[in-house]
This record gives sequence, C-alpha cells and structure tokens, in this order.
Amino acid sequence: MRLAPPQAVLERRGDGSTLLRSPQKLGAHARCVTEWLVQWSDRAPDRVFLAERASSGWKTLSYRETYGAVRRVGQCLLEKGLTKDRPVAILSDNSIEHALLSLGAMHVGIPAAPISPATASSFAWVRPARWTCAPSRANARATALPMRPAPP
Repeated sequence: MRLAPPQAVLERRGDGSTLLRSPQKLGAHARCVTEWLVQWSDRAPDRVFLAERASSGWKTLSYRETYGAVRRVGQCLLEKGLTKDRPVAILSDNSIEHALLSLGAMHVGIPAAPISPATASSFAWVRPARWTCAPSRANARATALPMRPAPP
C-alpha cells in the first residue's frame, strides 16, 4: 500500500474559515465503503466478516450474508423515507446489528450517526418515531431513529 506524501495546503478565507487540504489529486476510489463489501462477497463469500461473542460462543456473518443483510437494511431505510437530507441516528451498543444498520445506510447514501445508549440521555431533543430494520433477527438490538434538528 502506498500512502500520499504528508503534505498539506493551508488556506485562510476572508470569512474567518480555514481550509486544510492535501495537494495530492484524488485518484480512482470506491463510491462507498460497501463497494469493498461487494468485492469481498464475490471473492471470499464464506469468509467471516463480522463476529461478536454470544452466550454459546460466537455469532458470525460471512461476507455474503453481510452483503445480503446490508442490501435489505438499505432498502428498509429507503422505504422509511430516509434520504441524504433526512439522515438516521443509530441508538445501539456495538453489535453486528449496529454494523449492518451503518453499512446499510452507507450503501444507499443515507448519512448515519451512531449514538451510544450510555450518552443517549444527553440527547433530550431526540424524540424518535421508533422503528427497527431487523436485518437478520427479530430481536435486533439496534434501533434506527430518524434524526430531527435540535430545537432552538
């Protein structure tokens, strides 16, 4: 893997903002992170991609299973009316379900913001219409919350 040289261009604007950017031109790149998931789903479909501890060992999903779930979750989010202008917050501990919701949102171009349940009480302005896109199990622990702007 080759990394770009460690260079930066600093631009101070008249409005007081400052931009810091790389002088390196951006080369060919994936449309989104999930393009890599599609690639690995074809190359190594049965290889484990996601894993978490469960009461009876490990719960795992292969690249193929993950890609299928990501497509279903992405479709569910679109059917719920979410868009690039109507993002989603994900209220969840770290879990496979959280990963699938995040990847599903990325796959269809919906911004997603993770919120830890431990800090959720800080977001008193979040009064969600709760719904769950359960990618693989009815008892999914990740809940997607359509984001609403904070009150003034």
